[in-house]
Amino acid sequence: IFGVWAQMKLALNSCRHSSLGANHAMEREVPYLKGQDRLATAEQIKAAAAGINLVLSTTAALLIALIVFLMRNQLSPGMLTAWFILVVIFPLRQMLWYARARLRAEKRFDRLSLIMLSLAVLTTVCGVASGYFFGLTGFLVALGGSHLLVLGVVLRTACPLRLQSFRLGPSLRLIRTGFPIMASRFLLYLLY
Repeated sequence: IFGVWAQMKLALNSCRHSSLGANHAMEREVPYLKGQDRLATAEQIKAAAAGINLVLSTTAALLIALIVFLMRNQLSPGMLTAWFILVVIFPLRQMLWYARARLRAEKRFDRLSLIMLSLAVLTTVCGVASGYFFGLTGFLVALGGSHLLVLGVVLRTACPLRLQSFRLGPSLRLIRTGFPIMASRFLLYLLY
């Protein structure tokens, strides 16, 4: 089971790269725009990053679901269930990465640290208890539930999504700006 979890953890940790650098660009651009008192443009950047994260993480999750579906005959029913639970966790985790990047861009580190501590405590306590009693599937359900709960609180209180101002132009600029940053970090991640 540990080998399966290692594969799943690798997939989850790589999800932060599914934004194609939009989060990195948002962290870079929003403080400058706020400093220039271009608040409307900063909001467009945040909406573009949210839209990119939502669309690309959902696409990546569907791709993982397709791969799992194609390999269904090679997996036990328990492992199949576990991988499909992971598919649900993937976009939740990516949207949490977006929220973290947005709070960093807005210099709201007090809120960010509280959210990260809450997620760490909740996933650890619930994950260990569920994993002990229900195995890998229980652990993943607890992980997904923790992510859903924390993300719900974050989006409701700290950084609500405003997708109605999503525009394609700012989205492409974000990817163009952030992709080299993301790619270099990913390559260093592979190296170390």
